[in-house]
Order: sequence, then C-alpha cells, then structure tokens
Amino acid sequence: MNDLSNIYPSISWDPDSQMWEDGDFPLTLIDRDPEIQIHVLGDPPPGDPTVGFARGKPSVFEVSLSTHETVFILEGTGRVEVDGRLVELAPGVATTFKPGCVARWTIDTPIRELFVMSAPVTLAEEV
Repeated sequence: MNDLSNIYPSISWDPDSQMWEDGDFPLTLIDRDPEIQIHVLGDPPPGDPTVGFARGKPSVFEVSLSTHETVFILEGTGRVEVDGRLVELAPGVATTFKPGCVARWTIDTPIRELFVMSAPVTLAEEV
C-alpha cells in the first residue's frame, strides 16, 4: 500500500472569487502599476514550493527573482525579457526563471497565471 502521508490535501479554489491579496514583493515600475494580486494555495511550510495564482493589469515593470519560478499563462498577453531573451506570453505558454535573474514584464492585456516558486536547490557533491 502507498504511504500518502506526505501528500498535501486536495485544494480547490475559484480564480474568479474575491480571495485575492495584493502582491507584496519589490518591483521596479517602468510604465504604470500592474496592481499585482496573488492567491497562494494552502500554507506551505518553509522550504516547500509555493503554488498559486497571480494577476496583473497592463504595465511594464522589472522584478528580481530570489527563487526558481515557473509561470503558466491562463489569460492575457504580453512578453517577458530575461538576459536578452524574449518570451511572448499568451494562454498556454509556460516559462521558467532562475534565481538571481531580472525579468522585465510587459503586460499588454490583463494577465492571469499559475505560478510555482521554489528555493534554489544545491545538489550534494558525489562522494
């Protein structure tokens, strides 16, 4: 029998609900405030990945990342540039960012994404 004690309970959430919170992270505004709001699923313990939804309004901004972050675009369009590489954002597009990078976001139409953030992982050296 499988041990399921380490699996989080199932969490469901309606992204059209009013359970959004203002995003509390530093960003550099370039053109308009994206008024980013987030909803984190569950309450992960320190060191565990953080999974949730984010939404933002048309704007241009930069954000420095301290964690690995993967985003999957659910609605909206725009683009994100990291280290001279441009990714066009549209529903169904996913991209991953490394810790330490600066991402320049351009949101053309209101955007909604699913995100997963996790702490940098240090692989043990082989013995």
